[in-house]
Amino acid sequence: MILMALVGTADREVVVAELRRHYLAGRLSWEELDRRLQAALVAPSDRDLRRALRELSPLWRNRDEVRRVGRLALRVAVRASLFASWLLFSLVLLIMFVALTALAHGLAGSEAFAFPLVWLLATVLVWRAARQA
Repeated sequence: MILMALVGTADREVVVAELRRHYLAGRLSWEELDRRLQAALVAPSDRDLRRALRELSPLWRNRDEVRRVGRLALRVAVRASLFASWLLFSLVLLIMFVALTALAHGLAGSEAFAFPLVWLLATVLVWRAARQA
């Protein structure tokens, strides 16, 4: 006994929207779109509905889209690594500040001023690098 999954209106609408996107991307002629839409709108089963999309590659396989996603992934990776570096640098600077404060029972004015200044400079540099990435 073979079980077929019956499809509803929502399933058909998803396939119709995908067929329209293929048509707008130039992958289907008007006649081919019409034929596939007619098949999708009367498809009783999941198998029949999938036939309307047969031989159509997924839309994400568009080269421009793949390049765009690749550039976005690279940008996110660079920004994440810059943020992680900044966070590690800030943690090390904070530990050094606390250690020197504890050892010296207080810092001189210039030393106390230097730590926030170094942190601010590093933060600005990381922020500018992240904006350019």
